[in-house]
Amino acid sequence: MKHIALGSFMHETNTFSPLETNLDSFNNVQLLLREEVLKTHKNLKTEIGGIIDIALVNSLKILPTLSAIALPAGKITDSTFEYLSSLLLDGIQKAHYEQALDGVLLVLHGASVTVSCDDP
Repeated sequence: MKHIALGSFMHETNTFSPLETNLDSFNNVQLLLREEVLKTHKNLKTEIGGIIDIALVNSLKILPTLSAIALPAGKITDSTFEYLSSLLLDGIQKAHYEQALDGVLLVLHGASVTVSCDDP
């Protein structure tokens, strides 16, 4: 059986918007950790739901890390991006320590521009 870490980060940044995107922006839409990711997306017609479906029929073990989604808005604050990035990377590292990983699958969408970096 193959072991795959799974993470998701989605934010369409509008660099013209004066409204910064902070952690509440993700909490208000979707900020899921570990098993919450699978429980929430199982049987849904989402990217992660499709990955779960494929994993089940192909004997893949999905090790979920993070699913972070915010509505389109202004630049992501640096502290928010650093926090979410650390959750994702720590989750991948923890999954690898628990079970040697055969791969990492990331569901990414959007420009995800931060206050200090146009291409993080």
